[in-house]
Amino acid sequence: MKFTIFTFLLFFIPFGFKAQSKTYYGELAGNDIKGTLTFNKDETVSGSYYYTSSPSRVYKITGTNFVQGEIEMNVYYAGRRVSSGTITKTLTESYVIWEGELWLEDSNGENRYFIFKRHL
Repeated sequence: MKFTIFTFLLFFIPFGFKAQSKTYYGELAGNDIKGTLTFNKDETVSGSYYYTSSPSRVYKITGTNFVQGEIEMNVYYAGRRVSSGTITKTLTESYVIWEGELWLEDSNGENRYFIFKRHL
């Protein structure tokens, strides 16, 4: 019995309670991107993405998922917020899709369309 409990604690606790990162592919302003999203237990979201044409330039994603199917998202590069917006989730037979408009911080209201999707 002690061995069973120990085994459960040893293997389940480190893996069972952690949020899992999922890999997504998509587009931002017509350019191909690849990245991850992690949905945490406290309703925060974290992740990153990069343009497939420039994989060394990684953008950090932070946000909240207080409303089911919506992420209030901020995007950072080199520690500076570069865009923000709300993306929404759509489920199809084959994909989970997150999409919406992100507003650029250094523009006069200019926005870019963001889409992230992954196979179910």
